[in-house]
Amino acid sequence: EARAELAGLFFRGEAGEAVTDVDHAVRLLKQALEGGCHAAAYTLGSRMVYGEGLPVDIEHGVLYLRQAAEHAIPDACYTLGDCSFHGVGLPKDNAAAVRWFAQAADRGFLPAVTRLAHHYLHGLGVQPDLLRAVVYLREAADKGHALAQYRLAELLYRGIVVPRDEGEMERLLRQSTEKGCELA
Repeated sequence: EARAELAGLFFRGEAGEAVTDVDHAVRLLKQALEGGCHAAAYTLGSRMVYGEGLPVDIEHGVLYLRQAAEHAIPDACYTLGDCSFHGVGLPKDNAAAVRWFAQAADRGFLPAVTRLAHHYLHGLGVQPDLLRAVVYLREAADKGHALAQYRLAELLYRGIVVPRDEGEMERLLRQSTEKGCELA
């Protein structure tokens, strides 16, 4: 894991003389992965898929993400869900996105819990289930996820599934704003 952390420093230009050394960072991540640090596969995969510090290489990026997901790295599951949702490197498939988000959510990854709520609210890849969406939003909001707090406040304002509650709505919006949610 130390190699993976050091690789991040090289990507950001914070190692030594503040020189960005992408090749060295990639070597360190691959060494970390060979040493059993599966989070390194997530880092390589996400950087390849999104072109963050590396040239875009979606095919290899998705392979690294799958490798990380096989080892229960929730960020990798979430990113594969996002790839499935948008059709990036994987077929556009909302049902597959829900499965990936569920795997990440099962590991406590709050952005995935919030995405599941969105899918159940709008019937994307699943039958619409407003009650289940609220349960997911409440779970993530109670644990401090800013976007979930904002989305739950929206439902409270509209009185959708849950009774209109201006006091709780204001509390959630305030918390969401304090955490920097741009929508709040």
